[in-house]
Amino acid sequence: MNQHLESGEFIVQSYNLLGYHAVNLGGNDFLGGREFLQELKPLAKFSFVSANVIDDQTHALMFAPYKILRVNKKRIGIIGITSKPQYVAEGLEFNDPKAALEKYLPELKKQTDYIVVLAALNQKDEARLMEANLSVDFMLMSATFRYSRNLEPINGIPVARVGYIGKYIGFIKATIDQPDKPLEDISKIRFQLKYVAERLQSFTNEAKGKSFEEFYKDKQSILDIIKNLQQHEQELKRQESLVVNPIEFELIPLDDAVQDEPAMRQKVNSFVERMKGLGFTIEPTH
Repeated sequence: MNQHLESGEFIVQSYNLLGYHAVNLGGNDFLGGREFLQELKPLAKFSFVSANVIDDQTHALMFAPYKILRVNKKRIGIIGITSKPQYVAEGLEFNDPKAALEKYLPELKKQTDYIVVLAALNQKDEARLMEANLSVDFMLMSATFRYSRNLEPINGIPVARVGYIGKYIGFIKATIDQPDKPLEDISKIRFQLKYVAERLQSFTNEAKGKSFEEFYKDKQSILDIIKNLQQHEQELKRQESLVVNPIEFELIPLDDAVQDEPAMRQKVNSFVERMKGLGFTIEPTH
């Protein structure tokens, strides 16, 4: 019984249920080597993508370098790159991720409206990549402990990180009204608007139906704070109104506030019990 294969099959089946479109491998995904990946590939209803993972026998790519999706009449290109793991990945070779990305971007650019890079990179490879002048629209990073509260603009590219081992989900929403103009991140504006609204609501609750002027008539400092908050809110809304192609990023912690989907939870519990019965110890998630 191969624990890696059992776990891999379970993960692939779960991704199938979740409706994944594309997956870029990284981290411990290569522990089983080439044969392990070849056994998993037919099970997937989604596409594995990698522009730099190579079969050491054929010297060809293990997977297609990219996938093109059609979303609301837009063509979205998804391309994957991965750092060479520190362990021996039997049957696999790893080309330089930056060179691989630069190789395939021109042909992908001709076929798409927007390009998303899935990058599972170590710090050295990431630093080299960020120095390059890349023509891409989003970069989703993994393989590090870091996570993003907001999109990080690096060389004009919005970069998102969601940490590791599935503790967070990153949600990016793009509203494209004028395709000939650039995308603009309004996450910080929305975050500030939320904060201002919460502050103003706290003063409203305290006033209990009275106007601010009446309730805080003897507290000019509080009235000044409220006035500044209202002016700031107006300015934020003005800035937001000027953005024609807004993008938003939300980092969602998968904590107890997120309810499990019953069928998925049952599937996880069954897998854990099955592996325990085979002598493998797996800590269940909560």
